[in-house]
Amino acid sequence: IGLWQISYLRKAFHFNSFNEMIIKISPHIGNISKSSQTLFDYLTNILIISGTILLIVAVIYVIWIFLFFSHRIAGPIFRLEKSFELLKEGDLTYRIFLREKDEFKGLAKLYNDTIDDFHNRFKDIKESNIEIRKSIQGIKKNISKKDLNTFKKIEESSIIIEKNMGTLKL
Repeated sequence: IGLWQISYLRKAFHFNSFNEMIIKISPHIGNISKSSQTLFDYLTNILIISGTILLIVAVIYVIWIFLFFSHRIAGPIFRLEKSFELLKEGDLTYRIFLREKDEFKGLAKLYNDTIDDFHNRFKDIKESNIEIRKSIQGIKKNISKKDLNTFKKIEESSIIIEKNMGTLKL
């Protein structure tokens, strides 16, 4: 038993001195001898029990802290994973919203800003393609057969753009 443990016991049970501790603990030991070895064994048992209780409390606290912080990390990771799956499917409408104390807020903001940028760019491309298709239809009526092949290629490209833009959810 170390001096710090005896000091801890003395303070824990509000003893002013080691002698006072021995005098107050001795009646509780029972009819056993008051030799220093017996007292040492008794104090050792008290320290083992108090140390075990302290260890159990510490383990419970660590588990609680782990669970508390894991939710602040696991939730955002789940949302990020879901958002990338939807992005892969072409959904540009999904946004990530995290709780106030969640981790990865900067990453979620970056994702949302990037998706907003993509959404605006693809929306502009889609609208421009619609205008191109209308123009092609108007020009097609007044074009010679020689230039018709060129416009058919332009029209085919526009159809491909429209088809690919159709897979995006804007």
